[in-house]
Amino acid sequence: MTLRSPLIWPCLISLVAWPGLAQAASFFETRLDDPAAVYFTQNHFPVHGDGAEDDSPALQQGIDRVASSTGAGVLFIPSSTYRLTKTVNVWPGVRLIGYGRTRPVFTLGANTPGFQEGDDKYMLFFSGGRGRGNDSTPRDGGAGTFYSAISNIDIRIGPGNDAAIGICFHVAQHSYIAHMDFRLESGLAGLKDIGNEVEDLHFVGGQYGIITKRSAPGWPILVMDCTFEGQSEAAISCDESGLVIVRPYFKNIPTAASIAPTKPDELWISDARMEHITGPALVISNEHNARTQINVQNTFCLNVPILARFRESGKTVAGKGKAYVVEQFSHGLHITDLGDTRQIKTTLTSHEVTSSPVQVKTDIPALPSSDTWVNVRTLGAKGDGQTDDTAVLKRAIAEHRTLYLPTGWYCVSDTLKFKPDTVLIGLHPSTTVINLPDNTPAFAGQGGPRPVIEAPQGGTNIITGIGVYTGAVNPRAVGVKWMAGTQSMINDVRFHGGHGTSIPGQRNRFGRQGNRDAWDSQQASLWVTNNGGGTFKDIWTPSPYARAGMEISDTSTPGRVYAMSIEHHVSHEVVIRNVSNWQFYAMQFEEEREEGPRALPLAIDNSRDLLFANTFFYRVISCFVPFPHAVKVT
Repeated sequence: MTLRSPLIWPCLISLVAWPGLAQAASFFETRLDDPAAVYFTQNHFPVHGDGAEDDSPALQQGIDRVASSTGAGVLFIPSSTYRLTKTVNVWPGVRLIGYGRTRPVFTLGANTPGFQEGDDKYMLFFSGGRGRGNDSTPRDGGAGTFYSAISNIDIRIGPGNDAAIGICFHVAQHSYIAHMDFRLESGLAGLKDIGNEVEDLHFVGGQYGIITKRSAPGWPILVMDCTFEGQSEAAISCDESGLVIVRPYFKNIPTAASIAPTKPDELWISDARMEHITGPALVISNEHNARTQINVQNTFCLNVPILARFRESGKTVAGKGKAYVVEQFSHGLHITDLGDTRQIKTTLTSHEVTSSPVQVKTDIPALPSSDTWVNVRTLGAKGDGQTDDTAVLKRAIAEHRTLYLPTGWYCVSDTLKFKPDTVLIGLHPSTTVINLPDNTPAFAGQGGPRPVIEAPQGGTNIITGIGVYTGAVNPRAVGVKWMAGTQSMINDVRFHGGHGTSIPGQRNRFGRQGNRDAWDSQQASLWVTNNGGGTFKDIWTPSPYARAGMEISDTSTPGRVYAMSIEHHVSHEVVIRNVSNWQFYAMQFEEEREEGPRALPLAIDNSRDLLFANTFFYRVISCFVPFPHAVKVT
């Protein structure tokens, strides 16, 4: 096996503009019908939507209604401008999703009282829940703050709000912020204390774009396809953040990323563009700490005279001319080969260019336009957790390309085989689930692996916002068998079972006190094989009933894994066998004391050309059984 970096694009063309800083299009242009969702409209709430009257109380009512009625779900926000005057709390598992021909906007008017000085001046606070007993004070997010999200809603902070922060997002798995513009004026930051992943965000102005420490459970954080322009202090301020920053654009700022004084950090930046950075692009702290690991790959710099400065020593790493490409910059603990001396050092490979390299395009496939989605409820699917919806879903797949599943548990008894272009869309993987009941005959007894969902070889398939639950007693079951091609994607998918699974009408059955006799009895939850590949992002796969959270076998098709949490399995978390050309960013492994004291996190066999960036291996502190290694390579 060889660990290698992404290829540098050698082709040069004339200077090209970077997209994203103009007003972005709405991601969800039409109103999606979901009987279980809540709609933030005037016939349900005392909302104004004129940008002048205060909509903070009405928005809080809407969020409270989602949390009180289902415990987790979606609040749909129609296109309009909503003025906020105080912090609105978003409870765990609640997702705010904007829709309409233009994006909704949450705005903080000029000189809003209370946002001029002090700490924690948020427009939106994604909470870990309310206090206990008579204490209703919102709690900070913790390791159990799952499924929270906001998408397709812009943030505007008016002038004279120097302490204002758009969103506090201190969360854990399966939470995200996506498709948003932040117009910040002199505000402190767009985001603070983020978690899991943020994507397609565009920050203009402000003192900072993002200020963040570690995620709530302490795992890496993905920042993908984001742009930063005109911040007065730095685009990103890091404090032991573990950030993986993929395809960012930094422009007209003093610093791209600054690490807090005296703090180590693990920071990965790849396929980036930096233009007109007046100070050091990177400020690195605690340079002699082995936990300080800074890597920059394939980054184009224009008018970036100083690439990096080490805060304590004052040493600098100069850029290579007016325009240059950083093929690889690395500072931290280096191990060249097994048995070699370990040393903390700085390495740099870069070269001057005379024009801009071709920008690296996103590898996140676009969803079909929302006005083409076919609601499976209109085709007869029930999603009531009892009716067998197999026949309806099979017919829907045969007759339509893009299927939208509203909130519900859709029971199946046979494999759902996709066409080469089938797209399956939900908006909440905890409440929208493909469910295989226990002891389903086709998945019982002897025989080879049998998938609940199967994507064909070479397909351009997409699954997003869906949960897949294979039950506890279905020994042949595979959650998803994926043979689709490099333009395919699985995103925001939860493989249920174990921690974080909430089955309607049942409590405390499938967490630690689940069916222990069935642990480690099923096939892998996600199986990529037969030259399958593509993009796999924001996936949580913790079922103790599966023999592995993810198995990749027999493929050389490129694959990219982003922000995946794999944990709580009995034998293996991830198995990679006969695989090449895959990249893994911000993966997190955790072994729980009851299910996984003897689990091997990562097994790699007969594989090559694999890249791992900010990979975290973790065992809970109460896991009293030691394990000899985190990775086994054969």
